[in-house]
Amino acid sequence: MKTKDHFVIVLKNEKISTYKKLAFVFAGINLVPFVIFSFFKSLMLVGLLGVFCFIVYFVLKRYLKKKYSGRVAAIDEYLFFLLASVWLMKSVVMALSLLIIGLLFKFALKELKFVFKKEGIYKDFFPKKKYEWSDLDFIILKAGILTMNFKDEGLIQGPVENESENDEQEFNSFVLEQLHQK
Repeated sequence: MKTKDHFVIVLKNEKISTYKKLAFVFAGINLVPFVIFSFFKSLMLVGLLGVFCFIVYFVLKRYLKKKYSGRVAAIDEYLFFLLASVWLMKSVVMALSLLIIGLLFKFALKELKFVFKKEGIYKDFFPKKKYEWSDLDFIILKAGILTMNFKDEGLIQGPVENESENDEQEFNSFVLEQLHQK
């Protein structure tokens, strides 16, 4: 997609379904202790809060999935933060572990977005980075695949998310012009 003097290219993150499955497994592993805690008088509050969080999560996820046609990735990452706050009542180590997993999950679900400007190429996901045009040997967008070949033998290649939004010829002309200027 071209916007004035820059292009935004989003690569497909083909590992998202795997990340979501792992998140579901981690969530299920956390549900077990909360159910067990609910049967002990001294741990009942923590157990019931944990089970309540799961019920709210699944009901909300189901509602949002129907309302927004299946695009509810954000709710998955918030479950980890919610569970971390419940675990904080019983175990700081578990709370910190879930907080770290939640943060990693949040970064893993980010769009793999590159912004191509005259000043350089900006990688707009973790870790953010700016590439200079002089660092690249060539860049091409062909058949919905973006290829960025660096002079130091590095390579970034991947399928583009919304292939129809990108005018390949216009993008390639822009990139070629920038590469020859530097």
